[in-house]
Amino acid sequence: MLRCFEFLLAIALFGPATQPKSAPLKTHIYPSPDSRLRAVFHLAEKTGGDDVLTISTSSGKRISWQSFSSDENHGRLFVRGSWTPDSQFFVWSMENAGGHSPWNWPTFFFSRRSRMISQLDRYVGGITSSDFTIRAPDVVQGTRLERKTGKSVGFSVHLSKLKHEL
Repeated sequence: MLRCFEFLLAIALFGPATQPKSAPLKTHIYPSPDSRLRAVFHLAEKTGGDDVLTISTSSGKRISWQSFSSDENHGRLFVRGSWTPDSQFFVWSMENAGGHSPWNWPTFFFSRRSRMISQLDRYVGGITSSDFTIRAPDVVQGTRLERKTGKSVGFSVHLSKLKHEL
């Protein structure tokens, strides 16, 4: 009888053992201007899930993807994205989860030709705003940290002129 009471007490205190539920996902779909590709961000609404980017053809064939871990202390969370007018690059900005490096808004781009994802910060320095502007054909403009002065300064870069890293 005592064992039965202990079992019922444990269930009352800790609840039944269940599998944790996955965070619900929001989906943002970005078709390329030429309608041949689409970038799809699946966003976990709460920390603890993963924000996942998938680049696929209009017929649904996946050609690239990236998962961004987003627990309370690590990872990155999607902010915004846009294709270049020539449909050759998809650009998006993220924020750091957990409050580390609040000045930095990591910004990435997907290259259609190389099918690679690269971090734009590696080319221009730490990006200091999630706001960026895209101009034809493949120019990204925004602000970055000037290391010598510690101030935000503007940048402008042609994505097609960058050598993409593995």
